[in-house]
Amino acid sequence: MRIERLKINGFGSFNRGIEINFSDDQLSLVIGRNEAGKSTIMSAVFGILFGFKDNTLKDKFEPWERHDAYSGEVQVTTEDGGSVIIRRDFKDNSAEILEQTGETWNS
Repeated sequence: MRIERLKINGFGSFNRGIEINFSDDQLSLVIGRNEAGKSTIMSAVFGILFGFKDNTLKDKFEPWERHDAYSGEVQVTTEDGGSVIIRRDFKDNSAEILEQTGETWNS
C-alpha cells in the first residue's frame, strides 16, 4: 500500500486544512524545520487509518482556533493497482472507505 494523497481539515496546526499529493514513482519525504507540522502529519495519517485510542489524543489535535471541519482522508494505491480512500471525521470517530471501480467510487 502506498499513500497517494493526504487531506486534513482542522487538525493540529492545520486548522485551515492542507492537501499533500505524493509522487507515484519516487520516494516521498516530509521535511521541514522544527514545529513545521511533520509529526502532526504523521499523527493525522495514523488517526485517519486507525482512529484515536482515547479522547485525550482526539482532543489534543483539535485546533483551539475556529475551524470548519475536524476530519481527514488518505488515498492509497493497493498492491494490485487499485485505489482506496479512507475518510474519518475525528469529531465522532466515524470512518468511510471508498474503493475505486473504473471511474466510480463505491463504499
